Amino acid sequence: MNYTYVDNAAGLDSMLECLSKAAVIAFDTEFFRVVTFFPKLALFQLAAGGEIFLVDPFAVNFSKLLSFIVTTDAVMVCHASGEDLEIVSEHARREGLPRLLPRHIFDTQSAGAFLGYGGNIGLAALLEKTLGISLAKTETRTDWLKRPLTQAQLEYAALDVAYLEELMNFLIKEMSQKEPVLKWFRMHMDDVSHSCDPENVLPPEKLYLRVRKTGQLSQGQLRTLQAVVMLRDRICRENDIPPAFFIRNNVLAQLVVTSAIFEQSTYAKYGVHYSTVRKYGALIQKTAREANARTAPDLNPPYDFVNRFNGGNYKKRLLDLLDRKTSQYGFANNVLSSQKLMENFFYAPMYEKKYPILQRGWYLECLGDLSDYYLPEAQKYYKAGELKF
Repeated sequence: MNYTYVDNAAGLDSMLECLSKAAVIAFDTEFFRVVTFFPKLALFQLAAGGEIFLVDPFAVNFSKLLSFIVTTDAVMVCHASGEDLEIVSEHARREGLPRLLPRHIFDTQSAGAFLGYGGNIGLAALLEKTLGISLAKTETRTDWLKRPLTQAQLEYAALDVAYLEELMNFLIKEMSQKEPVLKWFRMHMDDVSHSCDPENVLPPEKLYLRVRKTGQLSQGQLRTLQAVVMLRDRICRENDIPPAFFIRNNVLAQLVVTSAIFEQSTYAKYGVHYSTVRKYGALIQKTAREANARTAPDLNPPYDFVNRFNGGNYKKRLLDLLDRKTSQYGFANNVLSSQKLMENFFYAPMYEKKYPILQRGWYLECLGDLSDYYLPEAQKYYKAGELKF
């Protein structure tokens, strides 16, 4: 496998000149994210026009490459783009760039899902099923931060981008035979390309919505949960530590439900790490007590609330319809009925007075009017014209 290792300014400039002429650029990242909040980028791989480049972000002006990535008119092809785009957007935000994501993204994993190859199919499996290419996945647990990288690591990294353009072309050809699937996929990718943040990122004040086993909390408990989750997010970002190292969600839910969150002496009993108790216990207790005592407008319940609500079998009826549409168009199951989409469908119109994702863009074209599946209160908002996009 031939590739160019880019670890100096001259090499970066030469690579960017080559990439500037390309209509399609494949990319991937290698990173480490076990003991940090932010993923630690270790290698950035790109391929275009038969050339493969492996960029050492520690050795070059990475902001220069980043600026090119988010402004180029080339199609940026990747597989399972979520974490790669998170890395790009976070670095772009730190650099103060006007854009956070590439203009044109083609995610081969998403394309595979639209074609029924599987909702979260890996690159090796998809290449095997489509192009008959076998990739040796020998370096999946390697240390990408260590320098120098071994020959085996570099060859593994190069293979992750070597076939992406060919795979994209194969998937486009297959989707073109299933119109309007190709049109809908392009609309889906356009939504991703023009979003300000990667999918699933919530602002700090709404992070509490994702905590499970919190569907029956009182308003005081919700304020407490929200405040402690926001505190956790701030401390973890400032100190670059994973939220689970601070307080895991399941532990936090227990602390709030049982009111143990108000007594620092109980934290260790519920599974909070001793180092967190020692360093932040008093601050957590203070934050929780102040939030519980504060008078404030009512908060929306967490997403977990709609998962517990089963009035009139609305969820079952909707899933039956989505299953039929999934079979009709040959999608993988998660294209139309992922947990995120299901929660959003029942939550957004009822608690945010917004049209759910399944009633916007290509989803609306595919599924038609789903207002009959809204929960009763949401149907009132819909009929009164109170829902917004």
